[in-house]
This record gives sequence, structure tokens and C-alpha cells, in this order.
Amino acid sequence: MSLNSVLPWIVAQVEQAAEPAADEMGGMLRLLVAAGVIVGSFVVGSLLARALRMPDFGLKIGVVVFALVAGVAVCVAGWPPKLGIDLSGGVVLVYELDTEQTKSSWMPSAISQLTKELNAGGEKRVEVRSVGADKIEIITPEDFDPEAVDNAVSELHRSVDLAFESAGEPRSKDGKTVFTYRADQAQKTVAMSDLIAAVTRRINPGGVKELTIRQYGAEQLEVIIPEVDKQEVDQIKKRISTSGLLEFRIVANQNDDRDIIRAGEKTAGNDVYIGGNLVGRWVKAGPDFFLGPEALASFRETPARGREVLARIDRFNVDGGNLSSASKGYDQGQHAVNFSFDAAGAQRFGQLTKQNLPDAATGFFRHLGIVLDNEVLSAPRINSTIRERGQITGNFTDKDVEFLVDVLNAGSLPATLRPEPISQHQISAQLGDDTIRKGSQAMIISTVAILIFMLAYYRWSGAVANFAVVMNVIITVALMILIKAAFTLPGLAGLVLTVGMAVDANVLIYERMREELERGASLRMAIRNGFSRASATIIDANLTTLITAIVLYVIGTDQIKGFAVTLILGLIVSMFTAIFVSRVIFDVAEKKRWLTKLKMMRFIGHTNYNFIRWRTPAMAASLIVIAIGLGAAANRGKELLDIDFTGGSSVQLLFAEGKAQNVADVRKAVAELPDVAVSSMGEENREFKIDTSEPDIEKVQATLQQAFGDALQTYSMSYEGLATIEPAESEPAAGESPSPEPSAAATPAPESRNESNNATDPPADAAD
Repeated sequence: MSLNSVLPWIVAQVEQAAEPAADEMGGMLRLLVAAGVIVGSFVVGSLLARALRMPDFGLKIGVVVFALVAGVAVCVAGWPPKLGIDLSGGVVLVYELDTEQTKSSWMPSAISQLTKELNAGGEKRVEVRSVGADKIEIITPEDFDPEAVDNAVSELHRSVDLAFESAGEPRSKDGKTVFTYRADQAQKTVAMSDLIAAVTRRINPGGVKELTIRQYGAEQLEVIIPEVDKQEVDQIKKRISTSGLLEFRIVANQNDDRDIIRAGEKTAGNDVYIGGNLVGRWVKAGPDFFLGPEALASFRETPARGREVLARIDRFNVDGGNLSSASKGYDQGQHAVNFSFDAAGAQRFGQLTKQNLPDAATGFFRHLGIVLDNEVLSAPRINSTIRERGQITGNFTDKDVEFLVDVLNAGSLPATLRPEPISQHQISAQLGDDTIRKGSQAMIISTVAILIFMLAYYRWSGAVANFAVVMNVIITVALMILIKAAFTLPGLAGLVLTVGMAVDANVLIYERMREELERGASLRMAIRNGFSRASATIIDANLTTLITAIVLYVIGTDQIKGFAVTLILGLIVSMFTAIFVSRVIFDVAEKKRWLTKLKMMRFIGHTNYNFIRWRTPAMAASLIVIAIGLGAAANRGKELLDIDFTGGSSVQLLFAEGKAQNVADVRKAVAELPDVAVSSMGEENREFKIDTSEPDIEKVQATLQQAFGDALQTYSMSYEGLATIEPAESEPAAGESPSPEPSAAATPAPESRNESNNATDPPADAAD
């Protein structure tokens, strides 16, 4: 072996060995910095309290200093915060179902689910096994309820998405009842809503990433990712394309499985059958998978998947469906994945490992293959019975482990997607620069106006309120950065709303102070009563709004979640800044005699108007207005709902060379389409993506053709020696149209796809 080949290997091994230490050092450094900020803040707070001769305020001042310093530090270190797809643009991925792969992987999932469902009551009494390529047998005690078997098979239809039919009457065998079912793969369908939910759990488990995942046509999935680096996009793509089917299989060996190995050597496919029963499967050996010759395993080389190892199919069928959790871990300094089973999984895993313990007579060890998506990651030898917990080891990096943990915790996908997206595009901000600019200006102007009003109306108290509001914004933004949540335009609106609610809290406190002072209370008593008596009202108002925000986050779409996240964080922080921070400042200022009198403006003097006597007419008027609003909403029907609720059409528009368009001009030209959103694709301003709630594809195409006409890309073709083909004498069938005249040039309509849940139209590329 040459030095040139040895050195890279040594460097790679050193880097891999150093990676856990580097991660640990980085974590220790971050921990030390955090500890320094915490300790330093309270030390500064204590010193300030002593300097002010108010030692009992040391803890309170320390809390304020810590919140402010930590917030500023996080904002500076993590700036700029992430932006959502509507503000920054991003990447659009379109994935298609891999129907063949989905069909071929149904057997292990079906057996596993039926075994778990039919033995849910406790001890394993029912056995499920495969018979041939498309049949399963369910073997039950004679006293077992046949209806329970039918119900389990029906539930299997909904989850594995295969239609099952009975393959004959149940028969008795050795004191047991045997049910046989055949899978009708022709009726294979996929519940796209379940697939979307599974993909969402996989790539956005916390719900704070502003990702859009939706059905795109009949068998496609569209994923819109905000502006991130290529590495993160690749990681998301990997998570999407991994189906996440985890299995635990004993590696076939010459000591126990000679018949299986002989049958496997004669099998060209992956599944190995003996007497019509599935007994083994060839699985891909991972790049770092290694078994010594003492394992007596059987390998083969294939053109499609490279090296494969033969695994035994057993009746326990332990898989990822029984995992209760997965987490990061280490094994002898190397990255690993720790996992634990639920009660049923622990029982089955214990039985599997117990039956494959080392041979006491020969000292032979069996190996447990850990298989993810038909690829064995590692195969540790079984030394003793294992039940609740285990570990997946291998030549993993930290990112590999993080990926596996997220995939295992999210669970397997109900269907397999093709490894690579069928379409990938970079798009501009969905709202457009003009909309973003105007929206940002409106938020800045409104926030500044609030601060100026508070300063002018409440004087010194207004300055304290403004400090609390600015601190509120800093801490909220810092929390958004810490949880890696993206700001959307609705999210920024939620932030402005929290500013208003924070100011409202201060207004309640100050007006209460005014009332106390007018009653003759001292300044200290007015401050104490103002904060204590207004706090209950502030907490009550914020709590009800907080409940609403939580509901919006749980059931809302991505845009609504962006609004809810900032609102939730802002409300929690505003109660801290308005009630605690402002109180500390007032108490310090009053005790140090910096504040001896509160001066506030008054627009309205003392009032003596009986508002309550108008309660009956006011309630009647409110009911009338509500009824009118409900009637108007019912009258509009579906027109009231936008594309988030109704679906619609997505169109990709390509302009000819020299016909580049500005995104604002395109948006103006298609403004007649309902709920239209325009995004630029590419840097040449020739390709655009248009989403609209209009479900009629032909109407959308006609609108675009009328708006842009010859500016759209046209293609031409030349031809020679055309032969005339006479039309058939029979009339065209219903719904068909005669063949068009041949044309030397064609102008394609925009590529489109119907996004409605009931649509099955593929992308159209029609010629005018």
C-alpha cells in the first residue's frame, strides 16, 4: 500500500476520532459562555444594588440585566434571523410516489402491524406469516374471535393502503384456525394526507420551521423550503426520500440457516422462499458494514445495489413501529443511536434475542442486523437477552446520528417517495419586494408612532414603558433565533401586535396609578397599588390571548403558525417586562428620590355618563351586526376561502428570450385571478411560478395567454415529406376530438398542475 493511499485514511480516522471531542469542546464552550453571562449578570446586579445602597434589590436587578444582556448577545451572535418563504424566497421541491417500491415493501409492514394488533391484549397467541409473494396467513387459537381478525385486516387496509380479500374459508390445522388473505396490489392507493403528516413530522417536528408541504397533483408532493444553504436543503431532501422502515433481523449463517442460504444463492430477486414461505431477504450492506468470517454470513454482489447480505425472516418481525424513543449516544467514543421499545416491542425483542443467544457448546455468536430501508447499518453480535433498550453503532458522524434519531422518532412513511425530486426550483420571495417593503414600512411606522405617543402622553412613565417594549422585542427576537424559527410577514405582524399589547399593559398600570394619586395616595403607595391591582387584569387579558395563539399554532397553516409563534413568545415576554421590569425601575427611581411626581397628559377629564343603561340596545345592535356578517359569509360560500382551504392551480411560466418581465408587472397582469401569488424562478426574470385558487386550468391558461401573448416562449419545428393520413370513417368516441391539423410552429401554454385534492390531471403542455 502506497503512502499516498495510507495518509488520507489516517487523516480520516483522526478526524472521525476527534469529532466527538470537538463536539464536546464546542458544547463546553457554549456552556461556559452561558454560565459567564448568567453569573456576570447577577454579579453586576449585586454591584449596582450596593452602589445604589439597595442590597435587597440585587437579585431583581440581576434578573433584568441577565434578560437584557442575554437577549442582545443572542441577537448579535445569531443575526440575521431566519426569514420565511414569503420574505426571502427559497427552494421548491416536487416529489413523486415510487409506486413500485411502495408495493414491494408492503409485506414486512403488513406482518408487523397484524402481529402487533392481534396480540395487543398480552401474551402472543396469534402468528402471522407470509405465503408466497402476495398472501398472508393468520394462525389463531380456535377460541379466537374471527371478527377481530377481519377488523385487524380492515385497519391494515387503511394504514398500508392495500385492499385485502379472503383467499378461502378459514381452515383448522393442529388445533388452530388458519385465515388466508390475498393482497390486491392493483387497488394500491396512498392517503396523501397521511403522507403529508408523516413528512411534516420528519422534517419539521417542532413546527417552528416555515416549511410548506402540500399535495401537488394526484401522486406528487410539493415542499417549499425558505432560503437556506445547500447543505440544509440536502439534509431535508435526504429526510424526505428516506422511508424510515426499521427492522431487526438475524443475519443468516451457515450454522443455523444452510437451507435458507442455499435457496438464497439460487434466487435472483431479493426475497427468498422455501415451500411458498418467505424465509429470508437479501438486504444492501451499508458502506461501513463489516462482519468477520467467524459470523459465517452469506454475501453476494449485485449490479444495482452492490454488496448484499442475507437476513433471516422470523416470526417476531420486530420493527421501528415498536420504538418508544431514539436519542443520541456514544459507544467507545464513537457516535451511536440509543433506542428503547414499548412494552410489546420489548417482549418481542426479548424473545428474538433469547432464541439467538451464543451456542454454549461451540461458542458461536449470532448477529442482529439493524436494517433501515432495506440497508443493514450494523450487525452487533448477540451476547445476552435484550429487551427494552438497544444501540445502533457504526461509522457515524454527528449529523448522521441526528438524521437517524429524527427519522426513527418521526416513524416510517406510509409510502415511498422517489429518491430525487422530479422538480427543483429556486424562487424569489412569494410576496414580492414591493409588498415586503410596504408591509415593513407599515410595521416600523406603527411601532415608532406608539413609542412617540407613550413618551409624549405619559412623560417619564412613557420612557419606562418604551424601554420595556424595546426589551420585549429584543428578547422575543432572541428566542426566535434560539429555537431557529423563521420570521414571516404574519409573524412580524404578530410581533407588532405584542408591542401593542405590551403598551396596553403599561397603560393599565399607569391609569391605575393616576386613580390612586387622585384619591390622595402617596407616590410609593400609588406605584404599589398600580402594579399589584392591574397585574390581575393584565395576566387575565394576556392569558386568554395566549390560549387563542396556542390554538392557532396547533391547527393553523404555516403562515398562521408564524403569526402564532411570535404572538406566544411576545405575550409571555411582555408580562415579564411590563409587570416585573417596569416595577423594578419604578421602585428604584422612587426610593432614590429620582421620581417625586408623576406627570401625565389627560385627553378626557372626569366623566359621569351612565354607559350601562344602553346595554340592551348595544347587545341588540351587536347581534344584528353579527347576523349580517354570518349571512354575508354564507352567501359568498367558497369564494370567501383562499387557496389554503380550497386548493387550486400552480403554473410555471416561461418567457421568450429578450422578453424578461418584472415580478411586479407579472403580478399586476394576472391580478384578475383569485388569490394569486407570483414568484420569480431563476435570475433572468424569464421564469415565474404562479399559484391561484382558480381550479379551472384552462381558464388560468387563457388568462395568461391573453395577458402575455407572444411574449411567452415559443418552439418551432421543421418537417419534410409529410404523408396525408385519411381519417377513419367511424365517428370519434364520446369525449374525443378529431386529430388536429399538423402545424409547423406551436406556442405551448404554461406548464400547469391542479393542486385540488380531487384533481388527477398531470402537468399539461398544450399547444395553441
